[in-house]
Amino acid sequence: MTRSRWVGSVLAGLLLSISGLLIWGGAGTQLALDAGHVPSATGNHHDRAKGPPWSLSVVHPYLKWQTKTGTRAGYSMALFQDGQLRYAIQHGVSDLEKHAKIGTDTRFRIASMTKPITAVAAMILVERGLIDLDHPIAHYIPAFADTMVWQDGTRIAPNRPPTIHDLLTFTAGIGSPNGSGRLDLDNLWSDRLYELSNSAALEARVNIMATLPLYNQPGENWHYASSLTVMARIIEIASGQSFEDFLDQEIFDPLGMTRTGFMPQENQRADIAALYTHDANQRLAMRPDAEFHPKGRVSGDGRLVSTLPDYMRFALMLWNGGTYNGVQILSEDSIAKMTTPYVNDGVLSQYDIEGLSWGYGLAIVTDAEATPMPDKDGDLFWSGVNGTHFWISPANDTVFVYMTQYRAPSDETGRPRGAEIPFVVQAVVNNRLR
Repeated sequence: MTRSRWVGSVLAGLLLSISGLLIWGGAGTQLALDAGHVPSATGNHHDRAKGPPWSLSVVHPYLKWQTKTGTRAGYSMALFQDGQLRYAIQHGVSDLEKHAKIGTDTRFRIASMTKPITAVAAMILVERGLIDLDHPIAHYIPAFADTMVWQDGTRIAPNRPPTIHDLLTFTAGIGSPNGSGRLDLDNLWSDRLYELSNSAALEARVNIMATLPLYNQPGENWHYASSLTVMARIIEIASGQSFEDFLDQEIFDPLGMTRTGFMPQENQRADIAALYTHDANQRLAMRPDAEFHPKGRVSGDGRLVSTLPDYMRFALMLWNGGTYNGVQILSEDSIAKMTTPYVNDGVLSQYDIEGLSWGYGLAIVTDAEATPMPDKDGDLFWSGVNGTHFWISPANDTVFVYMTQYRAPSDETGRPRGAEIPFVVQAVVNNRLR
């Protein structure tokens, strides 16, 4: 057992020992969802031993402590097992100034949890024969035919053209200034994209990307950046629709995700949780939404807003082989392709995390003993920079979605307090089902 995994287990055990509330399934619980919000999924149900009813009672007092101490303003989370709701709760407020409580209709900026949605959109078109995973990006966007690779301050020709598969696995070399340690290249991308990133239309932003050098030879390294924004533009070209309309028609409307969409203009944000950070005095302070300009709000990598029930519908569809509530979004074969570990190493290695691979738009646990999380081999997950998180455990047939709105100060080092909550739940669930 790794040191971080041992610490997580001790934390979960300690919290269990101090908790006395009954929150796990059944009468008298704090279930905040019902069939109207998230219908049960129709998967292969298992007759599991449910374990002690107090096992998730750890969470509620911990949430209360986090909000009382000013670590976060509020949270919303839910857990399904075997397609059935087992646990859900909202706690705290969505806006400290307005004293607005978080509810099932509160919308959150899900940031990079947009990426799995973009990957699903791409696979819909792969199934229809409108996108080929092996095709070069330039097949759809000719400007990428002349894309070069940055090597030691020089632009060189790529060994091969970057493909759709490379985009979905983040191995195309598409960049963004995200602290890669390669300051010359980061600055080159930043200088060209900074002013356009929030004001220009998707097509214009992607065309600028095509003129910039790749971070690596196609297929060689995992580089977490703007690949799926390029993918979003290809979806527009292949489908003949705007990316926004395609998501609505093919994913959100069929799944009943009626409150999911790209960040609206400021006068339409009353139901969106305020985004917080900590100021110099360690007090929660509102963080402005300046980066969400109305003209540049569409992206394949982020900028969607969603609710807990909406994203749970999407996650249950992934868990259930592409079908949810009688609606098939993808085939089981396409879900299998999405969740195949294609990348052997490098996923989150900049944070000294091992044991992870990458499928299409999400991380896959390939060595649970090597990761710092209390996960299992085959688990799928991803997070958003504003504190949102989800994971799917095929081994446990468990789906968890967690929403909060907090971005750590830019000069903060280490993981901010409160970010461990999804992993506390994961530790409890895995210990009780193991």
